[in-house]
Amino acid sequence: MSDILLFCRIGESVLADSVSSTDPPRKKQYILPVRPVQYKAEKLRLVLQIYFFFPFFKIYNYRIYKPFSIKYGCLSMHTTFSSPDGQRIASIDHFRGYVIFGMILVNYLGLFHCMPELLKHHDRSMSYADTIAPAFVFISGMSCLMTVQKKMKAGRKWLIPALAKRFTILILIGIVLYNPSPRNWNWWWDALVDIGFAGLLSLLFLRCRQSVRCLAACAFLLTYQIFFSRCGYEPWVMSRSINGGPAGILPWGSLFLLGTLAWDLMNTRSFRKSMMLFLVWGLGLCLTGCIFYFSWGDTKELWYLSQRGMTLPYTLISGGLCFLTFLPFRLLNDYGEKEIRPLRTFGINPLALYMIQYALLELYGTLFVSENAGILPALSGFAAFALVCYAAAEKLRKDNLILRI
Repeated sequence: MSDILLFCRIGESVLADSVSSTDPPRKKQYILPVRPVQYKAEKLRLVLQIYFFFPFFKIYNYRIYKPFSIKYGCLSMHTTFSSPDGQRIASIDHFRGYVIFGMILVNYLGLFHCMPELLKHHDRSMSYADTIAPAFVFISGMSCLMTVQKKMKAGRKWLIPALAKRFTILILIGIVLYNPSPRNWNWWWDALVDIGFAGLLSLLFLRCRQSVRCLAACAFLLTYQIFFSRCGYEPWVMSRSINGGPAGILPWGSLFLLGTLAWDLMNTRSFRKSMMLFLVWGLGLCLTGCIFYFSWGDTKELWYLSQRGMTLPYTLISGGLCFLTFLPFRLLNDYGEKEIRPLRTFGINPLALYMIQYALLELYGTLFVSENAGILPALSGFAAFALVCYAAAEKLRKDNLILRI
């Protein structure tokens, strides 16, 4: 816990050195110093892995401003906060905060035997827990295209090398976090590594038309499903890896590209038309996924739903659910100009919160509650765990720190 508190305390020195009451917000890079931390031998590896890659992070100062409306292209949006590198969009931050909270929820409560199967991952079915990781990649695609368009509008043209470097660093951080031993390579394919490879696969299509990105997403999915079903990949990945393994970067890339299409829909001239298109895309993808799920007689066998296998029906349905889940945030935050403070706080620092909750689970597990405990103790433990994560997020927000690569 001391390493997390150390990370949170840097905000005091950052503000003292970089921001005055009269100076405008500005961007500055800080590197966390590595210092000895006393942990048990089996916990030391994780701490060293986290500290090893902190020089790749940039910590940005930002200031909170009063709510105001902005124009981005043809879209009228409401935002409640501003950063030195651009405006923040309320619905995207809230949706990202929902994803972070959902991740904390299923990662903690999924460890308890008394919890319903809805909160646990399954090899051959789809639960609420299996909808969180796709939403993480989906919102990364939205944010990536938003950044690309903003930089292009500012006059920058050579964005691919910078984005490739960012995604590569994210992959390296994920590998170190998930155990960099070469013998562990088949278990590296978790959230950070998947997002990094999905971003790299999508780089060549970010400046293409919507139709081209849609075709690329379909090509990724079909290629992977053929390889999964016809080339003997299924038994290996279902027993020796997770999230589709190394070939699973293709369906994750499809979800990333679907996120870029969602950003295009946000730029639709009419808000009502934008909402309708989100609904159509969400329902259409879910229906298409169900069609591919069932067998087609002698033409096609049943393709089951599986996040572990990243099958085509699972990817389509989870992508459709991303569109449908984003709808209420679009309506509440961008149109209704309402704010949910906890979700906004979680959404500002997704990378920091991911690493904090991961470190807490690795170091302390379920805290003071046994995994065999009943429902009430499990919920009490989750409340404590979530409050610790929220306290860290709130501390970062108050200290005006954003952790980015």
